[in-house]
Amino acid sequence: MPMTSPTAITVPVPAARPAVPGRPALRVGPASVVWRPRTVVVLTVTAVVLLLGVALNVGRGEYPIGVGEVLAVLAGGGDAGQQFIVLELRLPRSLTGALVGAALAVSGALTQTVARNPLASPDVIGFTAGASAAAVFVIVLGGGFGTLGGLLAAAGVPLAALAGSLATAFAIYGLAWRDGVQGFRLVLIGIGINAMPSTSSRAGSGSGRGSPWRWRRAPTCSCSTSPPRSSTSPTRSTSWSSCAGCPPRPGVRS
Repeated sequence: MPMTSPTAITVPVPAARPAVPGRPALRVGPASVVWRPRTVVVLTVTAVVLLLGVALNVGRGEYPIGVGEVLAVLAGGGDAGQQFIVLELRLPRSLTGALVGAALAVSGALTQTVARNPLASPDVIGFTAGASAAAVFVIVLGGGFGTLGGLLAAAGVPLAALAGSLATAFAIYGLAWRDGVQGFRLVLIGIGINAMPSTSSRAGSGSGRGSPWRWRRAPTCSCSTSPPRSSTSPTRSTSWSSCAGCPPRPGVRS
């Protein structure tokens, strides 16, 4: 039986993908990123504006310091008094505000990316309201609401706010799940859930616009012989009161 030589099999090699025009790649060893000049320019301008804003905010106060002097202190210059005021007193507060703003921006971007909806943000779909409700619960009822309140009071307000936001997020995600999560359903359920923690936090703090019970300052008495009869207490309305020596106001019954 004659022997036949094996047939060579040719495997087609896929053609290299053409480079995206206007987006050159920047390679550093095994890593590579896409070079976007517009993104670099925007980030650079934002960083410069943020630095100038922080320097301007740090320079404000009872002891004003110029922007140039603040930048000099941040670079290691300045006298001892300026270094103490800038580095010890004012800079931590400004950095905290900048970091909180960055955290809010990142949380909003992540929420919009997950929901695929530009209307989704933590304050709209209930995450912020859940954190506020948990914080108000700890402040108002912590330590006096049994074991649960004692545990939350021991954990502290920040951890309680974190737990409240996480619980609200899991509840919204679970209610929005139906063979997957769609952006519009997540946003609608989040808006509905947002009303419940907001109402409870306002009721707990007593700061709601429609709340009838508010702490109001007692009215002052125009007579110097005796103190006013009313005291600071939660009342529905505050009327002018006077002592026996004060003449009645026109049109007001004493």
